[in-house]
Amino acid sequence: MNDASATEIGAWVTAAGLAGAAEPELLRGFCERSAAAGVPLARALVLVDTLHPVHEGRAFWRRDPTDEQLVVEYGRTSEDGEAAEGWRRSAFYHLLETGGSALRRSLARGDPADFPRIEESRARGETDYLALIHRFAADAVITDTAAPEQVIPLLNDYAEAVIAAVHEAGGDVLKLIGDGTLAIFRATRPRRAGARSRRRR
Repeated sequence: MNDASATEIGAWVTAAGLAGAAEPELLRGFCERSAAAGVPLARALVLVDTLHPVHEGRAFWRRDPTDEQLVVEYGRTSEDGEAAEGWRRSAFYHLLETGGSALRRSLARGDPADFPRIEESRARGETDYLALIHRFAADAVITDTAAPEQVIPLLNDYAEAVIAAVHEAGGDVLKLIGDGTLAIFRATRPRRAGARSRRRR
């Protein structure tokens, strides 16, 4: 891949992300454009930290271009367990701990498969491995580490206050979405309600 192609792919990802494209769509577009630029990808993985009382982040997988994309929400990597142990043995964890931003192993040239996932890649016949970390802000900006036992009661109190306010105004709550609320307010005069809605826009 030449510099012009890399710049073009980066510009597309930026524009699509700012336009609101979902993570699987961004990953699919990146993989397809990389392949077209001469970099055939056997698999791709994106890990994104989230602010969530239970899940620490989400993982987006794309194996073969013809395969379905997988989305996995994972728990706290600081806890004990097989998943947390696997994370601590990963190239991404190594980069975070050492402050690095990239780790590449050219398996076709004999570079060491010094992480379990890289060894798995070599066993599948893959020829190269690249791990990248992009820090969008200063380290430790995402500081919401409260336990679920503290966060969930807070969200329940918040939801109770919002639902009560909606009911007092004559509305009905259709769905709670995280800390958001989808509510509907019925009008006895639909034409007047439509006119008010247009004025508010």
